[in-house]
Amino acid sequence: MKNQIKDKILVVLFGALLLGLSVFNLLTPERGFSQRENRFLEKQPEFSLESLIKGEFSEKFQKYTSDQFISRDRWISLKTRMDLAILKQDNGRVYFGEDDFLFDLEAPLDGARFIKNMKKINSFKKETDLPLDLMLVPTKTTVYGDKLPARAPTIDEKELLKDIEAKLDSSINLVDLIEVLTSKNSQKLYYKTDHHYTSLGAYYSYAQYMDHLDLKPYSLDYFKREVVSDEFLGSQFRKSSYYRGKSEEIERFIPREDTVKEIIKNQEEKSSSLYDEKFLKKSDKYSFFLGGDDAVVDITTSAEEGGTLLVVKDSFANSMIPFLSLHFSRIIVIDERYFNIPLKDYIEDLEIDRVLFLKNIRTFYDG
Repeated sequence: MKNQIKDKILVVLFGALLLGLSVFNLLTPERGFSQRENRFLEKQPEFSLESLIKGEFSEKFQKYTSDQFISRDRWISLKTRMDLAILKQDNGRVYFGEDDFLFDLEAPLDGARFIKNMKKINSFKKETDLPLDLMLVPTKTTVYGDKLPARAPTIDEKELLKDIEAKLDSSINLVDLIEVLTSKNSQKLYYKTDHHYTSLGAYYSYAQYMDHLDLKPYSLDYFKREVVSDEFLGSQFRKSSYYRGKSEEIERFIPREDTVKEIIKNQEEKSSSLYDEKFLKKSDKYSFFLGGDDAVVDITTSAEEGGTLLVVKDSFANSMIPFLSLHFSRIIVIDERYFNIPLKDYIEDLEIDRVLFLKNIRTFYDG
């Protein structure tokens, strides 16, 4: 009898706790944006009989309660710490590596997407017949594989490159960065909390490309290295929920002579700098480089040796463009994720001398 009363008391207390949390959640003001996750949070959905019948209201309400749950970040952080305490290597989104390195969990390869991407670049080459270079940046997993947890499954990017090269039009020049970056991995070439390479990693990639073009890259001592922020915590930090390491530095390499004359974004916004300092006060500090991702960025410089370069890119190119601006008189940067016009049609009336596809290897392979 006493046990039954005890059980009933526990049930009542637990129910009261759940009710109290629910009421507190409803009374707590909604958060619109999560600085930690760098995303907008789900808002309370509007109720309608139609959305309830279709199941849309229940799905949205579940996301809403998850996003707006009281002290959500602290609960998630606690869960991650408990996982690490029992020697779990990941939290379902990132691996926790040695020396405070974070690594993305790798998604399975999409073979169909790969075939589509290969057909696209090969067709572009045949339609334009312009000199075309494909430079693929390896992931941090490849360059710093020794920092991964033991037995963490990885994708062999050297094999991916072989696969790409086998299906690539023979007139397209493939620039391999794996060897040059892995050979220098005693230096900080990638951020520990982000998937991008650092300005130093971008510099070595630029130097490799200049060697490929038989152009002389500027040496490191040509640049003054300025720390513009020491508070950077990147995309993998936001996925980690709990991080034991420190925030990181972002560097800008300032050349002895700046060549940039004018920058036009999306055919309307004008600027004279390849950097946007307002992002240094935000969580997305990597967007300091080039001001983030835009559909089209048209850069005019005083450089003369390289002519006009078309760069088809993802965000890895953003920190490398400043180095390229020292050699090309004009650089037209296109991010296909935000660009709806066929490339061939867009450049038809432009005097392009050379084309560079510059992307992370996984983005190119099946992104």
